[in-house]
Amino acid sequence: MVESKEGSSCSKRILPIFYDVSVDDVKLKTELYTEALSIHREKFSTDILHQWEEALREAGKITGWELKDKGHAEFAKEFVRK
Repeated sequence: MVESKEGSSCSKRILPIFYDVSVDDVKLKTELYTEALSIHREKFSTDILHQWEEALREAGKITGWELKDKGHAEFAKEFVRK
């Protein structure tokens, strides 16, 4: 998504929804995704894993909605307001 947006001439907006994770999880600052990525090291090339890590870090830089401590109804109300 991020790569596609950067290479596009039209205006696109990415609105990340961090569902049941924190932004720090996506930025690889916690063990949640770093442990998952380490499991994938056995199946995928270093290049692919690097691309995934970079994509996660880039997504973590974009302001979005964090739903880790919110219910679906609360999120839906907030989303509709925006």
